[in-house]
Amino acid sequence: MPYACDDDCVSKLRFKAWEMQGNCTTCAFAWPATTTMANATTSDIMGIVLYNGAFVDPRSYSVLASKLASRGVNVIVPVFPNDLATDCNGMTLEAVTNAFFPNVTAWMVAGHSYGGVGASYAAAATLLCGTSPRVVALGVIGSYITKMPQCPVPVPNFEEDDHLHAAVITGNRDLSINLTNFVDNLNRLPVHTTFTSIIGGNHQQFGSYDPSGRSRLRDRPLIDGNATISRDAQLNATADALVRTLLRATKNNDISPRSLVDC
Repeated sequence: MPYACDDDCVSKLRFKAWEMQGNCTTCAFAWPATTTMANATTSDIMGIVLYNGAFVDPRSYSVLASKLASRGVNVIVPVFPNDLATDCNGMTLEAVTNAFFPNVTAWMVAGHSYGGVGASYAAAATLLCGTSPRVVALGVIGSYITKMPQCPVPVPNFEEDDHLHAAVITGNRDLSINLTNFVDNLNRLPVHTTFTSIIGGNHQQFGSYDPSGRSRLRDRPLIDGNATISRDAQLNATADALVRTLLRATKNNDISPRSLVDC
């Protein structure tokens, strides 16, 4: 990982967030694009901010981040306090994009599991409030848009948004996702949403972690199905789906704040 916070900052943010002070509050890991995107139809410089699942070490997404970088995308994985990707007003999104890749002109904010909910809040705040960065796409991985109790703002709803593009990625062996909630919240997605179901994929293979070792849920093991494809194959399919959506989104260059509200 070419850019990163020091180990002390990472450890304090993950486990002792109440002790945080100084620059550690905008800690993240970042991967610059390692190639020029093939078949690009845009002059935009593209990036993806990836939010981690609940209580999962953000470094568990380093393999997915590397795969995205190898496809021509700059990638940031923030380190959130207590390993919970809560970004109600998009402040973390704004801070890390400005800190690491200020030259990127088109961003996707994506997240796995709990991080998918956090990503939707960050995208909504950025679009509604007119703050940077320029978000053109949303990635929801093994997740759905729903209420985040910690956020004192309405649940994001992109139903009437014909500018934002979204990628919804699931695995058909995922037993962790609540399918009833998934279906009930489909109407919150934007018009331009693409669904990808990875045959043989499960929940924890969207990252690279042992679900029994999540930082605060050792006594509550993750319920998941047994994957019938390799982690590498699942992550390649995930990276391809995210990049396809980001490329489609950059063809639409009129992304702008929908309404400047009191944010």
